Amino acid sequence: MSCCGKTSSGPVQGFATSARLHGSAAGGAASGVTFEYIGQTGLTAIGAVTRRTYVFTQPGARVSADRRDFPSLLHIPTLRQIR
Repeated sequence: MSCCGKTSSGPVQGFATSARLHGSAAGGAASGVTFEYIGQTGLTAIGAVTRRTYVFTQPGARVSADRRDFPSLLHIPTLRQIR
């Protein structure tokens, strides 16, 4: 069987894709904990459990995070939980 010469456009087997959550984006079915960035520039954090990438683009940016990542995000001094 011959190849058509096109490269594969699908994901590579064995590699998981992660959700990148920006600004006020929802974190999926297990979301519900909102964090606000209180730093001076921007911040990208990776949840310890889900490995999701949470992107805070500017001071004051809010992101809804997965509850399973809550404990690891609490350890970041420039993030505060919004109640």
